[in-house]
Amino acid sequence: MRWIALTGLRGTGKSTIMYQLFEEAKKLDAYVLALSVDEVVNTMGSNIHESIEAFEEIIGKPICGLDKPLFLFLDEVQYDKNWGSTLKIIYDKSFKTFIFSTGSSAILINSNADIARRAIYEKMFPLSFVEFNKIKNEGKDIEELSIEMRKIFFESLNAKEVFEGLKSIENKFFQYS
Repeated sequence: MRWIALTGLRGTGKSTIMYQLFEEAKKLDAYVLALSVDEVVNTMGSNIHESIEAFEEIIGKPICGLDKPLFLFLDEVQYDKNWGSTLKIIYDKSFKTFIFSTGSSAILINSNADIARRAIYEKMFPLSFVEFNKIKNEGKDIEELSIEMRKIFFESLNAKEVFEGLKSIENKFFQYS
């Protein structure tokens, strides 16, 4: 497959992942293009098709005649009303084009007939606080802190004991912030 469509709620990290992959792709001997489609549409008054045409002018070659791979990163594709058909045409034109698209409107992304059988759909879900901390702290688990917190919440006799218990482990929280 040459097309990954990443969907999920806003703020789950789709754009972050896309731009991290974009930075890695720039190290390859390839053409690399990243577009924030909401910016292209809302700020520039353009669309994906016109952006690709401008890109073809810049590199001096049509996408169907590329001499090396093209990695195309498109964030929030649903802002372009013709995104599905535009990307389908690009996908079908060039076997050297790899597409990574994101969208926070799962219904629009997942129900688009133009990309059926062309893209692999991946859904991103929000992270829990524990998952976020584990990633942020490079795998360090906060299980001990979690156990202490459960004990404080469920074994304290009143709100004052909960407050004092949390206050006693306050410094441990700062290890994860």
